[in-house]
Order: sequence, then structure tokens, then C-alpha cells
Amino acid sequence: MKNIFKQLKSKIIVVFVIFAFIFSFSLSHPPLFGFGEAGAQEIIDPAPADDETAETADDTTEPAVTTEVPPAEEAEESWPAVTEETTVIETDQAETAGEPETATTTDENIATEDGAATTTLSAPEVDISQATTTPSDVSQATTTPEEVLSAAEESVDVVSNSSSDATVPATFTRGLHIISPSIIAQWQMSIDISDDDTQRGAQFLPSAQYQVDTRVTVCALVADTSGAENISGVTAAVFYPDDAALTNASSTRPMCGQQKAALSLEKMPAGESAAVLCDNIRNNNNSLITWGKSPDGPEYGYENVCGSEGFLQKQKAAVFCAEMPLAYNDPAGIYHLSVAAANSGGIKNTSAGDFQYLRLTSFEHDFTAIQYGQISENELKVLAGDTVWSGASAPTVRNTGNTNLQIKISQNDFGLGKTGMEWNISYQARVGADAPVTLYLPYETAILNNLLGLGELAGVDFGALIKQFPASSDAVYFAGELTLTADYAPFAVCAQ
Repeated sequence: MKNIFKQLKSKIIVVFVIFAFIFSFSLSHPPLFGFGEAGAQEIIDPAPADDETAETADDTTEPAVTTEVPPAEEAEESWPAVTEETTVIETDQAETAGEPETATTTDENIATEDGAATTTLSAPEVDISQATTTPSDVSQATTTPEEVLSAAEESVDVVSNSSSDATVPATFTRGLHIISPSIIAQWQMSIDISDDDTQRGAQFLPSAQYQVDTRVTVCALVADTSGAENISGVTAAVFYPDDAALTNASSTRPMCGQQKAALSLEKMPAGESAAVLCDNIRNNNNSLITWGKSPDGPEYGYENVCGSEGFLQKQKAAVFCAEMPLAYNDPAGIYHLSVAAANSGGIKNTSAGDFQYLRLTSFEHDFTAIQYGQISENELKVLAGDTVWSGASAPTVRNTGNTNLQIKISQNDFGLGKTGMEWNISYQARVGADAPVTLYLPYETAILNNLLGLGELAGVDFGALIKQFPASSDAVYFAGELTLTADYAPFAVCAQ
């Protein structure tokens, strides 16, 4: 039964589609179906019967009877409107095998009752005055999918940020006040605006060369409420480490926290100040600066000094600098500074700071080889040094670092070897003519007793004792090696 209904349904759909096409085509082409101007003549009399044809056959000259039809406009007005109509087709099972004339069937329209199927067909209402589209018009009115998509896109306003909410960071910098005058910051740097370590603050290495200083620039950033032009002077005092005392009595330099230098700092041009502080130091070595504390409590920082709202740009502050030497033999340790600034009103302010002179133990000697000369068996041969730096045969050493040091020495055996368990050669050495000698054997490292103080120069005595020559050797020339190194030695403790 279901298959019969499905066949009936499909056939009804096909017939209905054909019917709808013929109906719509007749409306748009009335002349083809006797409507409009092309059908202005309409035959009124029906076709005559056979017996009447004989009576009229002889009278061929009598005109045909016609009736005039109104013009096309009037015909259109008088044409009855097509209204929606409903066709009900009833069929039994026997008729389902036939070909139905018109039908459109949907699942909702089909209902079964006692073996009969009822299909309701609805034709839409058609206004003939509007149904004037010709096939050519239809082809011209065709719209492509691309045109439809383009029109849809043009009718939509595209919003790039369609999010209904947004969260962005917001910041500000606290503005800090200054007093008259204020030492905003201070720092120390080498000539290339750097230092020799990554720790906070400034650290410098000595040159490790005799009488070659390390140049240090001491700087301060000073501000005044009346402007940088109101600052009348900036000075700095530099002090030795307070935990280092000299070990050699010949030096007259004060130590143990005594003042090393007094400096008068000069004002940098405004553009150069900003370039040094806000560009070079900030980007390359921003831990170099020691910031002062503001009257508001927090420390000053780059954000208070640099930029369009900073003290430098507003000409409220200026950088003041002076250069000073750290001698090759100045002691390693923490150097303290006191910076003072004054304005034209006579008001002064001070700030404390420090920097570190990094420890480096170093020495140099004026000889390139040790020539013992001729040595006989069981003879101690001593090569005496002196305090004349000449490069002659008398050995001399000099401390070029910034710490006290002790010389260490070692030598090989010149190839003499041992007799039994005993070495065939032994050595002795000392630093300074008054120091005790230190004895040592081949391949041992000996520490010489005497300290070599800061910048101190001393003669070194080297001695060798040949106990016996190997019986198996007839050699008369012997060559060996002597090695000197140095160890750091602490400074004497400063008196409290």
C-alpha cells in the first residue's frame, strides 16, 4: 500500500508541475490562447449540423457572422481574476495503477482511510496584470550567486573589534619633590662610561702596571627648585678604605680611612647630561647609579629624571663630574665619598656614597733568566738580587698590584735526579736582603717569607747546592726552569 501511495505521490507532483507551467505561460502569452488583440475575432455560432450544411452550401457569398471584442485594455479589465481554488481528487485502489492528471503530494497531505487516499492541491492566487514576464525577461533577471554574496557583504557593516569588553594596562609614575639643593644621584665611572663588574654600584680594576693609574670619574646629579642655574657648586671628598694599613715603613701615604682626594665637580652641558645618564648608563649599566632619597620617602629613579617630565628636561637638575686617579698601588677595598652641593642662597646638602677598587695581586721582575754560573759539587752558589730596576744580572721584583703579596717559587732538578732517596740538588731563596732564606727541593713550591707591600720593589736572592753529580753522566751543561708566582697577602689591621 505504501508503495502505491509513493507512486501516486510522484506522478501527481509531475502532473502538477506541468499544469502550473502551462497555466503561467498562457497568462504571459495571451495571443497564443485566443486572448488579447490577437484574438479580437470570436466565432459565436457553433459548428452546424450535417443537415444544415447542405442548406448553406449554396449560399457562399453571405458574410460570416462575427462579434467585435473590446480593445486589449478593456479585455484586460474585464478578464476575471484567478482565485485560489482547491481540487479534491478521490480515487480507489483500482485507479492508482492509472496515470493521474494533476497532483502534488506531500507527506502531510496524505491520509489513509479504508484503502482510499485523499490529496488536497492548492493553486496560488495569480494577478494577471503583474504576470507579464517573458522568457527573455527571465533570462535577463537572472542573479548569480557571486552577485548575491557581494550585495550581502555590502549591506553588512564589518566591525574589526567585535569584543563587547576590553581590558588594557594603565600606569602612572609618582612625582617626587626636591629640596634646594637635592643630590638626586651619584655614581662613578671609567672613561668609557662603564665599570669592571656587574654588581650594584661601581667597581674598578687596577692597571697591574707600574705607575699606570686607573682613571675614575666621580659624578653627581644635583637639582634645585629654582632651576639648575641656581646651583653654585658641587664638591666631593674621597676616602681610602678604613680596613687597610701600609706594611712598608718607607711610604708616607695615609691609610685607614684617611682622605685621598678633594674634588670640585664641573657642570655638564644639558644635552650631554641626558645622553650620559638617560641613554648610555640607563640602557647599558643601570646598576651603576646610587639614588638619593626624596623628601617624600621613596628613592629617586630614572622615571623622575629622564623624559619630557623629568628634572633634566625641565632644567631643574644638572650633572656635575670630576676625574680622579686610582693609582696602581692604591689599596684594594671600599672607597667612601661625601658629595656636597650648594645653591646661590648658601644652602648646602650632602650625600654619601662609595665604590670598590677590586683586588688584583700582580708583580713584575727585571730578569728573563737566572744564570748561576759555574757550580762545583757540594758547593752552594747564590745569585744575589738588588733594588735597582735595570734588567742586569741581579734579580729584582716589584709589586704592581693593589694588595700585599708573597712570592712563591719552584724549580725542576736540572736532570740531576736522585741518589737513593735523596735529590742531588737543593735550593734556597728570599725576597729582600734582610729576610730569612727559604729552603726547598726540586718540584716543590715554596712561599718566601717576606711580604712585598704596595708598590714595593725588592731584590731576590736565588741559591743552588749540588750535592753530587750522577756517576753515569759526563754532561757539563745543565738547563732547567724556575717558576715564580704570587699569593695575596692581607693588609695590616688598622688601629681603632
